[in-house]
Amino acid sequence: MRERAKRRMSWTIVAVATVVGVGLMVWAARSAPSSPMVRIPVTVHVDFGESGKPPQDARLLVDAGATAKDAVSMVLPIQSGEVCCNTREVAIIDGVRAEQSTKRWWVCRLNGSKRVNPFGTALKAGDRVEWRYVTGS
Repeated sequence: MRERAKRRMSWTIVAVATVVGVGLMVWAARSAPSSPMVRIPVTVHVDFGESGKPPQDARLLVDAGATAKDAVSMVLPIQSGEVCCNTREVAIIDGVRAEQSTKRWWVCRLNGSKRVNPFGTALKAGDRVEWRYVTGS
């Protein structure tokens, strides 16, 4: 009988130690300082075209992995919505709306190139993001 009680006590101690150990590991993982977010410098230029608003320029630090859409949203208020093809498109920048019916669009360029996905291409340090409000097809 005594032997059985000793074994039961040993397993109880092992179980308690395991639970305590796992709890301490979870606590340590949650309270460990997270790695600092890497930020990169970019410039943003917004040309309001025929809307009459003056252009806006900004130099800022964005989180690594940020997109052209993220960058412009740090400079001016934006709204997303389907203008042509995708609900993630930039539909409005600072109150100026893109409209398919009047053929007015927000066009994004990255370092001078139109070949950019404004909500999918990750920016790199030193990138120049340009948003232009244009009329036409």
